[in-house]
Amino acid sequence: METRVISLFARRVFRDRTVWVLPVTAFAAASALTLAVAGGVHFFWTLPGEIGGFYKVLSGIALALLVLPLAALAGAAARLLARRRDDRLSSLRLLGASTATLTGLAVAEATILAAAGAVLGVVGWAALIPVIGLLPFAGGTIGVGAQWIGVPGVLAVLAGLTLIAGLSALTGLRRIAITPLGVRTRQNAQSVHWVRLLVFGALVVVGQLLIAVSKGAADVGLAISAVLVALAVPLLALHLLGPWVLSLGAKWRLRRARTPESLVAARTVLDAPRLAWQQVGSLAVTTYVGVMAGAGLGLASEGEATLTHPEDLMVMQDLRTGVLLTLLISFLLAACSVALNQSAQVVDRADLHRGLAYGGMPVRRIHAMRRASVMLALGTVMTVSIGAAVITGGPLIGASALYAPLSLLVIVASLVGGVLLVRGGVDVTAPALRRSVALA
Repeated sequence: METRVISLFARRVFRDRTVWVLPVTAFAAASALTLAVAGGVHFFWTLPGEIGGFYKVLSGIALALLVLPLAALAGAAARLLARRRDDRLSSLRLLGASTATLTGLAVAEATILAAAGAVLGVVGWAALIPVIGLLPFAGGTIGVGAQWIGVPGVLAVLAGLTLIAGLSALTGLRRIAITPLGVRTRQNAQSVHWVRLLVFGALVVVGQLLIAVSKGAADVGLAISAVLVALAVPLLALHLLGPWVLSLGAKWRLRRARTPESLVAARTVLDAPRLAWQQVGSLAVTTYVGVMAGAGLGLASEGEATLTHPEDLMVMQDLRTGVLLTLLISFLLAACSVALNQSAQVVDRADLHRGLAYGGMPVRRIHAMRRASVMLALGTVMTVSIGAAVITGGPLIGASALYAPLSLLVIVASLVGGVLLVRGGVDVTAPALRRSVALA
């Protein structure tokens, strides 16, 4: 009996395009962009000599900043797949399917679709390689050959993405096993607690203690490890605090809402603050570092005329390019994550959108509500990040604005461009919304 159920379930998955097209596309995008970042880092690790060691450190820092956006994109792909699967599996659970059957179906579907998307992403990476190869670094261009990370590296990325999908499947099964009716009826309101603030403070203290330990460490390896952990702990703390900050901002906006768009946007964030943070929260650290690094490099560029060694000039130019490129990649990853999440919400909230359309609301206003919810979350993230940069690096930013205003304007323009890129991630889902409403 269970074998027949699995067979029928699998046939429906691959026959219904609405089930597998979006998840496969999501994992293809995650795979292509992850491989592109890995290929760029590999280039810097192939540079020889002492200058090569310096570039390795810089590429490691850039990779650390991009880990969160990459993880957010992979998480969005996994959640998109899980959302499509949970509705069907919860129905089977209500009909009496066993836990073993649900586990087999969930893991099989997740791994197959994720693996298919990840393999398809290799093709997308192949298309990106020539474009990335034109980027100027280390006195030349990156080139094509230096981006090849080898078969083991490619397989590791594909296996990692497939593993994320499998773990997401097992995590989702716990919700179905406990409350299948709640999953089926989408009763999944989220909440965040002020205890996150206490955890944030504790983690920050731990980070400071680790920095103090690293200063007194005699072993260089131990000191470097302590510094890396000390940098990672605040990132974890910020990830925990972010949803709580977003919920506070949404409550403030809810009380002051004057238009339907702003009212629904605030309610949308309050209904799922963790989801709202997962879409754009990874930009917090990147934005902070980008503003600080941009201000510092702006001041350093004022002394560029005194640099006589060609390598010094090359490093200075590459630092500026690297900061802007890291900002661009992080915003691009966030835009893809937003596009995936909003595509899923077009399907998940189809009844709501059609109900609003029946009530006489134009589709453009429905889309404006969706866009406003994303921009509310993004605005909160940007405000917190830039505010933190001004508080901790006010003198540096002030000096840069006074002595190197052009460099600071470039950073500001990059941030504005990144915000527009994320907004574009919402807007690309507008045709899907129109089609969904038209089906009514």
